Amino acid sequence: LPQVLSAYAQSPELRRVALVAAARETDENDLRELVEVFRELEVSCEGQLTRPALHQVAQRPHGNLAPLAAELLRRFDALDVDGSDNVDWSEIVASVIGAGLSNLLGRGAMPSFDDSFCLRSFDLLSQGTGKVSGASLAQLFLSVEADAWQVSPSGGTGGSFDHSGAGGTQRIAEYGRICREVDPRETVDRARFLAMMRGR
Repeated sequence: LPQVLSAYAQSPELRRVALVAAARETDENDLRELVEVFRELEVSCEGQLTRPALHQVAQRPHGNLAPLAAELLRRFDALDVDGSDNVDWSEIVASVIGAGLSNLLGRGAMPSFDDSFCLRSFDLLSQGTGKVSGASLAQLFLSVEADAWQVSPSGGTGGSFDHSGAGGTQRIAEYGRICREVDPRETVDRARFLAMMRGR
């Protein structure tokens, strides 16, 4: 898992956001071993996986979770996609889905994730425009519909993308920067999106 977290943390931010969106649709029953590890981490952290809690777990000399907690702590900023100051279930699952899409994990280590995960993320993030852009991300995250999406995610114990209170113009520029990491034109079409999701 530490190698998976490292690879995920080095991905473009748009890929991490898309993987969190896909993670929300993942059935926990397909990830039983990961659920057990996550719950064990939650118990060790006495609730949320925050920086201070992960630091305490990482400092335990005989804890079997210490190496994982240390890697989560090291990659915290990249893993905390929603800026909630804790790493939640969806963000952990996103790293595993990303590893599955880029074949980082061995066959049989987890369920296979196919292009359908990527295409659902693309459809959500493009908001029907056929391209993911700063404008489509703003439409999603700054709209009333985004609030409904945050309140009732369909899978897991995940968090939400909380961008409330942020200045709209500033957020749109930030979303454009996220897209520019993948394509200098700030618009990511379906083919480029699929390649990015596969880690290419």
